[in-house]
Amino acid sequence: THATSQTVTITASPFIKHSGYIDDAQVWKEGLHLITSTVTIRQGSVTIEPGAQIFMNKEASIVVGNSGTTTVGGALFKAIGTVDKPIVFKPASGLAKPGEWGHIFFNAKASPLSILNYCKIQYGGVGSFSAYFDSDFSSASDHGIISIEDARDSIGNSEIKGASYWGLSARSGGFVSFT
Repeated sequence: THATSQTVTITASPFIKHSGYIDDAQVWKEGLHLITSTVTIRQGSVTIEPGAQIFMNKEASIVVGNSGTTTVGGALFKAIGTVDKPIVFKPASGLAKPGEWGHIFFNAKASPLSILNYCKIQYGGVGSFSAYFDSDFSSASDHGIISIEDARDSIGNSEIKGASYWGLSARSGGFVSFT
């Protein structure tokens, strides 16, 4: 007969998890965030604070606005980092390989006050949209990790790295400002 024992410590996940529709005003603080499946900012807003790290599951995306958005001015997405504390969007898989997650998609229902500033957007642009878009996307190769369609948004001081197809695409839209 043999006996053994082991102490196991169970701690809470360090990740704040996000998925589904956002219909309220949310602030994502500095720390670790996990997008488990596509987040659609419908009636609400998301403000991401400097230093936040956003880990994206395979085929997960952030969609700003959709056909159900009725908020005056549109759905709002603000990711404003700093030089010392950029906001990082990267694959939850940990692989530095193109197409490890979906897109940040701004459509006609996105607020023109939406902004990405001092962000690092890495290794997205997965090749399949069928599971999570109610848009009229024709194919993955038409869109970048950041996709702007019928919208006008601001992007500044940001790095897009490791895109599956395009880093940035704008169709029937453009920028309020771009640096």
